[in-house]
Amino acid sequence: MTTATTGSDTPTSQTDNAEPVAQANAPLVFLTDLSGRLENGQAVSAFMAPEFTFVYHVDNRCDGNTDGVLDALPASRVDGPFRLEVTNDGDGWACERKPVSKFEITFDLQKVLADWDRFEVYQHENDPYRESIEGRGVSDYLVVQLAGEEDELRIDRLEYRSEDPG
Repeated sequence: MTTATTGSDTPTSQTDNAEPVAQANAPLVFLTDLSGRLENGQAVSAFMAPEFTFVYHVDNRCDGNTDGVLDALPASRVDGPFRLEVTNDGDGWACERKPVSKFEITFDLQKVLADWDRFEVYQHENDPYRESIEGRGVSDYLVVQLAGEEDELRIDRLEYRSEDPG
């Protein structure tokens, strides 16, 4: 897939040759622009709604699932580290069950993406406004939920997911 970028901090639903993109393709163009910026370690706050929901999910064969949600996170926070309370269920399939635990983590999107070996964009078949960017094998990926229309698209929900492929 070719990455379409505009060279500005503001996402667009137009390609470099300034031809309008059909509304049906606007979410894919938006996500392709976002993916290119993420791959290059550039700021992405301009792609976010003024406040968005962040979802964290890590599945580990020994530790189980670790999950957390932050509602109403300001767009500016996506480009730097932020604190997040998570809960681990202690129910991994490869180890003995552990007690449920809650703790805080610091999440930094740029650091997480630094070791990704690819940035592949996927549209969900039934919902073009829910899309994914896969990287670091098939186990780590971002899911974005878009809101708005064509030139006004923004991410109102960002999920970081890491699934233990074991």
